[in-house]
Amino acid sequence: MTIKIAALVLLALAVVDPDLGGLKSKGLGVRAVVYPLGLVALPLLVAAVRHWRPQLRLHRVADLLCALPILVDLLGNRLDLFDRVWWWDDAMHLTMHGVLTAGMVLQFSPRPSHGRGTTATVLTQAVAFGGLSGLLWELGEYAAFMRFGVELPGAYLDTLGDLSGGMAGSLLAGIACVVALSRRSQRWAKTHTSTASPAPAMGTRSAAECRPVSPIVQP
Repeated sequence: MTIKIAALVLLALAVVDPDLGGLKSKGLGVRAVVYPLGLVALPLLVAAVRHWRPQLRLHRVADLLCALPILVDLLGNRLDLFDRVWWWDDAMHLTMHGVLTAGMVLQFSPRPSHGRGTTATVLTQAVAFGGLSGLLWELGEYAAFMRFGVELPGAYLDTLGDLSGGMAGSLLAGIACVVALSRRSQRWAKTHTSTASPAPAMGTRSAAECRPVSPIVQP
């Protein structure tokens, strides 16, 4: 919740003073609409999916991970890091795309009691989400401000770099999620195995069955 409040505060300050927020000529109007929706997107998506998966609950860590890229983007623009640090934009696409992908995979991954997803399945989900979300971000960035700015001549190479960095981050996030889900599944199996009562072996009798029968005394 603290991350979401901080992001909303930074967004409000940027709307009041775009120069101070570092978002002047960077699609501030679009961000003012999309970012608040992004902060509540996962809870709303979970609520919708629960109609088909009633056991699904909002993963608090996943919600935090999905909100973090918005806060970091607003903070980076406010500190003018995207313009002053040449590698900042590439680093953000690599790390924040990985963070967002990890949040989505953790939220919608199979629960241990329902069977653990295979490595290939989790990695495929991570890369697919990373590719689609990266494409949507680049399309939105182009429509919001890139086509009107001085960055347009180099937009092709910038987009290729952003997509490549985002896909790499999503792949790394998928690998990390495979490890985390594997450990969670092992803990779940160990807990349920230790609490389950052992079944009697075939060919053996219980203590009650082995108790001697008292003889019947005739009067």
